[in-house]
Amino acid sequence: MHFIKIFVDVVGWIGVVLYALAYYEVSRGKVQGKSRRYQYMNLAGAVGVAINAFYNHAYPSAIVNMIWMGIAMATLFSLVSPREERDPGRPDTLASEETRRLVIFISSITLMIIISIAVLLTNRQKYQPPQPIRVNTSNWVPYVDQSAPNMGPISEVVREVFRSAGYEPVIDFIGWKQATEEVKDLSALAAFPLILDSERRENFTYSDPLMEFRYVLFYRKDRFTSKELIAWARGELTDVDWKISYVEGYAVWPELQDLNVSGEFQNIQEAFEALQDGKIDLLVEGELVGKQALFNPKIRVNRRMIQSTADIPEEKGINGILTSKQSLRILFPKTPVGEQIRDKINMAIKRVDAFERLEKIRNRLGKPPVHLKVKTEARTLDGTTCMLAENDRAILHEWEAHPEDPPGQSEQKWSLIKMVTGTCRGDLVYVPRAVIEIDELEETL
Repeated sequence: MHFIKIFVDVVGWIGVVLYALAYYEVSRGKVQGKSRRYQYMNLAGAVGVAINAFYNHAYPSAIVNMIWMGIAMATLFSLVSPREERDPGRPDTLASEETRRLVIFISSITLMIIISIAVLLTNRQKYQPPQPIRVNTSNWVPYVDQSAPNMGPISEVVREVFRSAGYEPVIDFIGWKQATEEVKDLSALAAFPLILDSERRENFTYSDPLMEFRYVLFYRKDRFTSKELIAWARGELTDVDWKISYVEGYAVWPELQDLNVSGEFQNIQEAFEALQDGKIDLLVEGELVGKQALFNPKIRVNRRMIQSTADIPEEKGINGILTSKQSLRILFPKTPVGEQIRDKINMAIKRVDAFERLEKIRNRLGKPPVHLKVKTEARTLDGTTCMLAENDRAILHEWEAHPEDPPGQSEQKWSLIKMVTGTCRGDLVYVPRAVIEIDELEETL
């Protein structure tokens, strides 16, 4: 396959050169547009570019060049020599014309056969059954979820990427640490979605980015203030011995690697419950993943007590410690086979627009959908009232909102939501927190 790819690339470049040369010569008046030389250069150029386009699945380009070939051949059929134009009735001229047309016809058929063989050879992998390949991952809700439809949005896109590259991924859910160790010892040939650190760059080869996400630190509100965290991030607060932890198998961003950071928890539930119980001071986690965990009824944590550094206003010089934007990728073994798979996967990532699709999903999941449990009166931002019906749907913007002039009881807890259905559709409204319920993740994907 490596030789075929080189051959197809060379043929494609020859075709491009012939196209450019033909255009140059006809533009400078060195050849005429209906000359045999010009038409043969166009015909040969179209053949080369069409083969390359078919091989790379660039079908619009391939079809255009096939049409170009047809035009060139039709023009060649119609051409007659100057001698034939002067005396078209002479017998030797007629014989020469028939011979010339026969030669062109045979040449055209031969070219078409060559193109067909080349296309079949260079695309034969398309007709082979997909090659099974073991791919490791772990639960990372809402992006990867073994119990969700299609195992979550990243799993769904990754599966499509592998299939587009000619593989059938067999996705195995295990711990993050084991997921990467098995890729390293070749028990599996890929793991996702993972970020890079110095160790992974050294031991693995990796795909182009699948998606970007925001890494943050979660903490208890009664343990720190945002001012303390900012001072710590600036280096102004040094006499601290805070314990920073994360789920085993994670990688952290460079600014945290030199601090007292350790991965000791088997899963997100253990990590957040340890934060709740005061066993650790700061927890490293993805912003949206952590927020989803706080609303998970299976995790024993009081979400009103937990906050993240994502809520701290961005300020120059602090967010290298408090937050970090990272790219999620697929890891492969650092072997010739792993590099070959990586190259095919990177082409497929572009082919299926994986990055753009996952970015749209991330933006949508960042504000979870909710519904009204009961009929209630809401307050819009301009102070007017709005009646919401039971089961009206909305997008949660702020879980803890503080309207300037809250209606009803002063001790009422409020949320800010944007209505999706009902008479207040499109409005941002304040509602009592008790009347809304976050939809199950399965319904939102």
